Amino acid sequence: MGDYSKPLNNRYDPYVAKGKLDDYISNYLKSSKNLPQNFRYSNMKLALGSLATLFTVVAHAYEYVYDAHFPKDYWVVFVCVVSYFVLNGVYQIVDYLVEGDIFYTCKPNNSKYSHIGEFSFSSVIPKFSEYYQLTVYIKLKQPVQLSGDWKKTKDLSGFIYQEESIGAFFTEEGKMIYGNVTQFVEKALESMLKGK
Repeated sequence: MGDYSKPLNNRYDPYVAKGKLDDYISNYLKSSKNLPQNFRYSNMKLALGSLATLFTVVAHAYEYVYDAHFPKDYWVVFVCVVSYFVLNGVYQIVDYLVEGDIFYTCKPNNSKYSHIGEFSFSSVIPKFSEYYQLTVYIKLKQPVQLSGDWKKTKDLSGFIYQEESIGAFFTEEGKMIYGNVTQFVEKALESMLKGK
């Protein structure tokens, strides 16, 4: 949980603004809306990174533990190096292609969202743009009409997309305008409710 009262270190850096907004939205969803965060992607990356590190330890320690210096430990080193690069490749795929810009994933336990199996919040500030784009990926339990604009796909998932200028969220001094950010998130949450 960050200190949101402090102004941005560099209000012209979109990555600093994006990071602060993402952190605030995550904290708001957890604490104010009581929507528990699912750490599936982080846990997958942690497991893959730990396994890859374990293979490097084995490659280095094997020759000392079994007194088998190179080339006697050739096959152990070969297997460890190949395993490391395979695990690192899978890690990169999870990080860049699966998780991407997702910063919050939740399986809601709230009755208002009983029709949703899982949703994920993702954000991006496109290059040379002042707009903070928030995307909510939704996986529905059953086909229902949602109250907001969304796109449905065959696997009962969809997304809600909205954007706002970064200037709407921060003052000229770089301090966050909490009400505007909260309203922005509430609009996304309302769009996920069942339509009439």
